[in-house]
Amino acid sequence: MVKIKKSGKAKNIGISNFCISDIIEILDSEIIPYINQIEFSPLCQRTNLVKFCFKNNIKVQAYRSFGLNRCLENEIINKVAITMGITPAQVILLWTLKKGVFIIPSTKCKIQMNENIAVINMDICNNELDKLDSINEDYYTMPKYADEKY
Repeated sequence: MVKIKKSGKAKNIGISNFCISDIIEILDSEIIPYINQIEFSPLCQRTNLVKFCFKNNIKVQAYRSFGLNRCLENEIINKVAITMGITPAQVILLWTLKKGVFIIPSTKCKIQMNENIAVINMDICNNELDKLDSINEDYYTMPKYADEKY
């Protein structure tokens, strides 16, 4: 990948599912990854990994932000959605953006696509963010990529 980047055939290179120890191994390389794509949701917040990436100028991109729909069924997320007058999916996407993490929401439904896009023009208060921050369960839909304990 470094060769491809150096040749100019790639603007940036990224990594996926790298934990802190994996990133430490490559920090001394010639090219630092631009982004680390990880499972990330209100139920799988990975705070240490996200902070480590940001500290090392590596952006974070979330996948499985709804925790295979487990987040959409969460009582606190649903209460925040009702309070804000938006969908639980929008709450999750908005929370993720506020964490400085990029999102990959996908849908074939035009209504949901428009709801996802609408999040860009929304805001959430600190009180609601705190509620969402409190529900981390270290719930991984793909446990083989779970963070090591730091």
